[in-house]
Amino acid sequence: MLSVEELFKKVRKTVYTLSGGTQTPWEHTSLIGDFYFNAGQLVHSQDVPYNDEVVKDVNFKGNADDFTRQIFEARTQNWDRQNPAFDKLLSYQVQQLDKNQQFILGRNLLQAAGYAFKASNFFEDLTSNLMRYIDNCENHVLNGILFEIYFDSRGEFRKDRFKAHCFKEIMALRMMPMFKKSFDFISQLLNPYREIRLFWIPSAADTLIDVDVHITPQNGDDGWGNLKQHDMINSIKVMSGDITDQMRHYDLSGSNGLALKNAVANYLAAPESLVEIISSKEIQHIVFPPKPIDPGETDF
Repeated sequence: MLSVEELFKKVRKTVYTLSGGTQTPWEHTSLIGDFYFNAGQLVHSQDVPYNDEVVKDVNFKGNADDFTRQIFEARTQNWDRQNPAFDKLLSYQVQQLDKNQQFILGRNLLQAAGYAFKASNFFEDLTSNLMRYIDNCENHVLNGILFEIYFDSRGEFRKDRFKAHCFKEIMALRMMPMFKKSFDFISQLLNPYREIRLFWIPSAADTLIDVDVHITPQNGDDGWGNLKQHDMINSIKVMSGDITDQMRHYDLSGSNGLALKNAVANYLAAPESLVEIISSKEIQHIVFPPKPIDPGETDF
C-alpha cells in the first residue's frame, strides 16, 4: 500500500529531477485520516518471464497431467499426501519440465518447507539440489523460491510479511556465480519497492545496514527486588524509517543487543551479518516505554 503522502513525495521528487531543480510541486490537503493507494500489485510493466498463472499462483490450473496433480497434492497441507507428491515432483528430469513448471515447483518447495519433510530436506542441501536445475545459466526453481519470499499468491508484494523460512540458506547462494542470474532476476523485480518497505535487496555486493538505536539507561529491578539497569528504547531507525513499533512485536523485553540485531534482521529480511547496531552503549537489558494510548481506544 502507498499512502497519499508518499505518493505526493514521489511526484515531487520526479518533477524536481525532470525539471533540473527548477520546479518543486506543493500540495495542500485537508485529509484527517489515512488514505492509501494499492502499491502491492506486481508492477504489470515489469518483464516477468513466466505465465500469469504461476506468478499469481492462486489461479494455477496447469494441465491435465501428472505434474499438475502432484502440485495440487503438495498444497494439501497433509504431509501423508505432500511427501509422496514432492518425491514425484523432484524425480522429474529438468528436460521434462518447462520454465513455468520449474518456477511453480520452487514456489511450492518454499511454501511446504517446515511442514513436509521432503520439502524441508531440499533446503538442507540447497546448493547441490539446485545444481541439477541449472540450464544455460538460468535456474527457474531458484527464481520461484526467491519470488515466493517477497510476493504472495496474488503476485503482490508482501511488504510486512516476507517469508523468513530457510532465509539464511537461500541468501547464502547470492555469493555463488552459478546463481547470479536468479539474484539479478529478483533484484530487478524488487527495485520498484525500495521506497515502500524494502531496506535490503539481495546482491553479491553487500553493504552494511546501519540501525541507529537511541536508548536511555534507567534503574529498575530484576523482578526479584534487586537493582538492575535497564536500557529504555526510545527509537530504532533504519535509513529514514522508524521501526520501533514493529520491534515491539518481537518480545525483546529483557533481551540484549544480539537479540535486537536478530529481530531487526528478521524484520528487514536481510542477513544478520549485514545489520550494524549503532548505540551509545552496549545494550544489555531492553525495555520499551509504555505505548501511548490511542484516544479512540479509551475505555469509559
